[in-house]
Amino acid sequence: MKKIFVLVSVVLMLAILLTGCTSQPVTTAPVMNAGPTETPTVIPVSTVVQGSSSFPTGVNWRLFSYTDGKGGMANIIGDQPVTALFRADGTVTGSSGCNQYTAGYTTSGSSITITPGISTLMACVPIVMNQESRYFSLIANATTYSVNGDTMVFFDSSGKAILAYKRPLDIPVTIPAEAPVVGSWDLLTYYNGNNAMVSVLSGSSISAEFMADGKTTGSSGCNEYSATYSLNGQTLGISQVKSTKMACDSGIMTQENQYLALLPKVNTYQMNGDQMVLYTVLGQKVLQYKKGEAGTNTASPKSTPSTSSRTLVGTWALKSYTDGKGGSVPVLAATPVTAKFLADGSLSGSSGCNQYTTTYSVSGESISISQAATTRMACEPVVMSQETAYLTLLQKAGKFVVFGDSMILYDSTGAVLLNYKAP
Repeated sequence: MKKIFVLVSVVLMLAILLTGCTSQPVTTAPVMNAGPTETPTVIPVSTVVQGSSSFPTGVNWRLFSYTDGKGGMANIIGDQPVTALFRADGTVTGSSGCNQYTAGYTTSGSSITITPGISTLMACVPIVMNQESRYFSLIANATTYSVNGDTMVFFDSSGKAILAYKRPLDIPVTIPAEAPVVGSWDLLTYYNGNNAMVSVLSGSSISAEFMADGKTTGSSGCNEYSATYSLNGQTLGISQVKSTKMACDSGIMTQENQYLALLPKVNTYQMNGDQMVLYTVLGQKVLQYKKGEAGTNTASPKSTPSTSSRTLVGTWALKSYTDGKGGSVPVLAATPVTAKFLADGSLSGSSGCNQYTTTYSVSGESISISQAATTRMACEPVVMSQETAYLTLLQKAGKFVVFGDSMILYDSTGAVLLNYKAP
């Protein structure tokens, strides 16, 4: 009986000790307060931890390119930049294009780990929200990083580049006058987005003058453009690309949009005699120039800018649409496709067989079109195939240009999707 009493006493003492050990308060990471109309949400980014001292902290990196999932890199769209400020205390904050996010990170050598954090929950146009979701997904997959001059690249576990950032050019840049890139250049060939380098259109010309103050200017085929650039060894970064808003014929405008979209993707350069070749962060050749006369820019093409006051608002008839391989498909003559853009943001028309309605929003030359609702008529297979292609391409539109009686919708990379004419 005495032995049983002693055994019970020991069990009770252990229970009391264990209760005391498990009653301590639990410490949690701080949570960011959202604004009055914002709700914090969990995103795949990170918890607060201490970063490595070798990692470049205190730099408000700006994302300029991310993997498109097809072996290439896509440009950032939208008016709001995507940024990442990695602090010495292990936290990372920034803009994801629409919302603000807060997270954390760990580094060891060239390895980096980013785990779930929080963000605000504002709503933007669908194309920007899709980009934001893509960014959160990719940053969570980062496993290693590389910093070269003003460029930082994140790689996934397979070694594929997934995110590419640039340092902001907040202070004046001075480039040595003897630097190989300084001077005037005429474009010979450019990457067409379809795995090929193509020559500049006959009768048009594109130029670039890189100056020692870190500025570059030139003709992009129809318009004049300007940008800033930085140089560190063989690393060349181009940012803040701006251009005038003249309009030329569709071929010239397509070429110009592709050229301007390629400039921010440039990461390195290589000289070959009197020629300069520019490459992306993945080592893909995208622009090839030939040395021009010092201090001069090549003249703009011999095309007549439109003086029409016509805007996007109005009725348009589709003439052709992309085949997805760099070519275009004419609309079937017997089944016209139309688009009526109203000032209230509504869009409707005939998609060849059925009638459709949807909404759109614009900011400058950027455009976002929502998924369309349609009637349920059935037509011949070839007509239905054209209709499906058209309605799918509408949702991919990221930019529009109106010139004369023509209007073109482009995707976010500058590739032509839909080509309209005024009826």
